[in-house]
Amino acid sequence: MERSVNLGLEKRRLEKSITILKATEGFAVLSSEQRRIIRLTLYITERANRNLVPGMKSMGAVGPYSGCRRHLIDRNCHSSLAGVEVENILAVDPDNIPPDYFEANYHDSEKLNEIESKIENFGFPCVVITSLEGGNENGENTKEHSFLALGRYKGNIIVWEKTGFDYPYRVTTLKEEHSKYGRGHFWGLRKLRT
Repeated sequence: MERSVNLGLEKRRLEKSITILKATEGFAVLSSEQRRIIRLTLYITERANRNLVPGMKSMGAVGPYSGCRRHLIDRNCHSSLAGVEVENILAVDPDNIPPDYFEANYHDSEKLNEIESKIENFGFPCVVITSLEGGNENGENTKEHSFLALGRYKGNIIVWEKTGFDYPYRVTTLKEEHSKYGRGHFWGLRKLRT
């Protein structure tokens, strides 16, 4: 099903996300290649969504932007963030995440302000891994999500994430992540590896 694309709206969304990223202290600390990759992932998401009908989650990898759609389908949060660390978004296979990727300092805080404080004390950029256990004994089996905390913008801690297989890359807030993972999860924190 063909639909017209509002390229102006797409460009404004992309520019807004990049403006927010640039305003964070952690984005400036990333290597130029890591910054380029994160900007590129947001562009890939916009292109992949060009041929989606409103309200439709996915069409699979079909249509004029099938390469972008295939990328979103094939990548998850862990492989995407690990790819940023090695400066190659396609380098880490989602089925073969290095076990040391999940090594972090895990905390069982459930209050948003406690998690914000721990992340700020840890420093930006900070890899955050939500887990069902307070360690790395079972590796990826208990790790639900990972994202990159980049710093504050208008009072909120800003994060970049890949929301999962067949889902977009996006810029959001720690508050939104906390609404999904705040209860019953441990929060693993570690430095971004370069």
